[in-house]
Amino acid sequence: MCIRDSPQGGAGARLDVADLVHAGGVIRAPISAIVSRMISQIRAANRRRRTVAVAIHASFLALAIVAAACSKPPAIEQGKQVSMLYEAKTIEGAVVDVNPEQGPLKFVVGTGMIQPKVEAKLIGMRAGEERTFAVEDAYGPYDEEKTGTLTRNALPDEPKVGDEIQMASGMTSKIKEIYDDHVVLDLNHPLAGKEIVFTVKIVDVGDPSPPS
Repeated sequence: MCIRDSPQGGAGARLDVADLVHAGGVIRAPISAIVSRMISQIRAANRRRRTVAVAIHASFLALAIVAAACSKPPAIEQGKQVSMLYEAKTIEGAVVDVNPEQGPLKFVVGTGMIQPKVEAKLIGMRAGEERTFAVEDAYGPYDEEKTGTLTRNALPDEPKVGDEIQMASGMTSKIKEIYDDHVVLDLNHPLAGKEIVFTVKIVDVGDPSPPS
């Protein structure tokens, strides 16, 4: 790099940087200022480039997070229709309930189609997920006063305490007490008051079909 010399040096005379460095303090000061300013500008440009790069990286990261969230299948929540395979066992390991042979159990969350305590364990699950969990009083607490009566002549055989009676509703009840003219039935669910272990697999989660 070179600059034009002063008039004393003659018209058109030029000095090289090396000459300026040795020419005295009056010329050295501007050169150092120019160099310092150039360095500052380069550093500022580098900082701007780094800031832009960070901003671009953050934007791509945000887009990736949004895309990942959008690509997830819907989670079980209130109002969703769920198709589910399940098996229910007692703590001792006896199978007491399983999904129907015709396929997965279908229900709408929050409509009372399955026990609330079981339903609560399913919230947040997605299609393809499996889970095993235990539920206290899964089929409701045992209620000593939940009973009914049936006349003796409505029974085909000589009844015994503990016999199971198939009700017209399809529910099974047990004979709790026997009297001369009637029997007292236990109307609790056979599994009421018991801790049950469920193994479930979510087949599908979606919006319920609109009524036809």
